[in-house]
Amino acid sequence: MLQSGPCTLMRTPDSARAATQAREFAEAAGCADPDRVAACLRAVPAGALVEAARTLPASGPASGDGLLPVDPAEAIGSGEWNKVPVLIGSTRSESRLFVALSQPRLTEVEYTAQILARHGTAGPEVLARYPVSAYGSPYLALSAVMTDSSFACHTAWTARLLASQVPTYVYEFDDPDSPTLAGAQVPGLDMSNAHSAELAYLHDFTAGDRPLTPVQTALATRMKRYWGAFARFGAPTVPGQTPWPAARTGTGNGSGATTVLTLNPVATQPSSTFASDHRCAFWQSRPSGQPL
Repeated sequence: MLQSGPCTLMRTPDSARAATQAREFAEAAGCADPDRVAACLRAVPAGALVEAARTLPASGPASGDGLLPVDPAEAIGSGEWNKVPVLIGSTRSESRLFVALSQPRLTEVEYTAQILARHGTAGPEVLARYPVSAYGSPYLALSAVMTDSSFACHTAWTARLLASQVPTYVYEFDDPDSPTLAGAQVPGLDMSNAHSAELAYLHDFTAGDRPLTPVQTALATRMKRYWGAFARFGAPTVPGQTPWPAARTGTGNGSGATTVLTLNPVATQPSSTFASDHRCAFWQSRPSGQPL
């Protein structure tokens, strides 16, 4: 089950590069002695660890060892992986969480500058498709850009490739009134459908200060039954619930998987508009859009 960001979203560093990054981080935190690095890092105050991380590029899992021999994107692309059924999906507005926590008071001038800086010659095209006037605020416009170009379309592209090899079931969580884990930290911003929003529905806890309503609780029950059936049988088939069809491979034009189950409190139903809703054909045509 791949939720909110497929393993192909970012390429993993190889083990040698990861070792170099680890050493640089330890040195930045004041732990340069390789024989004592683990014990030293355990004793470093949390604030110092955070400060050391600010000076270094973000990193994640490394590939090239016995645990993860090759980069996941390379493995899936070549077909050389442990093939099992896959359930994959994202929330409708993933990036609202990250924009809210990092730029809660983003202005239109700042939004325009960021888009032009990040997307180069394609910047004007991005602004034409994601104008602030269409979203109501720079915060929502930037969230849409980041959600579509990263989470949503990479999910679609990865699902398309997976569906050509194994049974693949794709979802989009879409509750426009959902609570979210960090909602209380950013009052005044619409955090519905943000990254992590689906977790309260799957794990029976209260997100922020907003418990689920009865209608949302009913959706949560359906979701848990889908997830449980998939874990047990390899297919999210639940008697009495909307059938969740396996995805079909796309047409190669950015459309990704053609069937996505929309998880909505009012109507949980298959949809074929996920890729077009998130403008995946446009993002595939950009220099930075690299579907598998």
